[in-house]
Amino acid sequence: MQKKILVLVCFSLLITLLSLTPVSAASPVVLNFRVTDTSETRSASSPFTLPLEGVERISFLYSDAIDHSTGQIIPAGRISFTHHQQTVSAGQALEISPDQRSQGISPEQPGAFTINIMFFPSDLPGKYEAIIEAVCQSAGGEEKRLPLLLKINVLPWIKLKSAIPNQTLIIDQVSFRGDTEIKARHPVSILVASNAPWRLYMKIDSGLTGHRKPIPIALSVLPSTAYEGLNASIYPYEDYKLVAAGPPTVVGDRSGSVGYWTELVLSAEIPNAHLYPAGQYTFILSFSAITLEP
Repeated sequence: MQKKILVLVCFSLLITLLSLTPVSAASPVVLNFRVTDTSETRSASSPFTLPLEGVERISFLYSDAIDHSTGQIIPAGRISFTHHQQTVSAGQALEISPDQRSQGISPEQPGAFTINIMFFPSDLPGKYEAIIEAVCQSAGGEEKRLPLLLKINVLPWIKLKSAIPNQTLIIDQVSFRGDTEIKARHPVSILVASNAPWRLYMKIDSGLTGHRKPIPIALSVLPSTAYEGLNASIYPYEDYKLVAAGPPTVVGDRSGSVGYWTELVLSAEIPNAHLYPAGQYTFILSFSAITLEP
């Protein structure tokens, strides 16, 4: 799966409220976070319902949510449950008042409980699952266990932005008399952030429509251990060309983020500049990026 973003534009993802299936011995309640945007640290919540008749207290037993294909986890400590302004973690009891017990939740009375999950930018893309048991206790000490299945789909995301506002790449430097190359005065920097492997592409637009020979720009990406930079000769109005690729930029122990942005430093030159008419030309550099399957 690949997702593309133009520079300075980021994904806008929706969180879909969880869907429920009826409680039965064979089919657990499914708590389904269908799409989750984790580009910023955030807490997401969704409501669900459980029968409360005769229940005095209820607790939830669960462990980490895991992506079975990769082994990556969302720790159980970032999952909690709320009921009538009470919020608890795994194993802690929620007290049910007598008037709430008498309600007996039905499809026409939604939203008795809320599941809350804290997400971090370092959460890797994947399909995470956790088995949850709702332990319901009556006043007489009787215990009933209701199965729930938590499903979380964390999608890949990527962001681009200029390291400095309104950067200009000026190509007008001749190192030595007689050189046929014109080089940039200073490099420019692009920032990339992603929770998945990514690729960065660039294209050039310019005002050279009336000239027979479009001026090619030889782009170079300064080497780094954080990504693979690819040098490319790009002509105006060509399609996007690959200029860099790298691993997820946001990493950590899943309890926070060690880093967020990766900086790419780009420079450029015009080879064989003596072959083109003298003058000043304006070039517009456009960037786009995609994420790859991890």
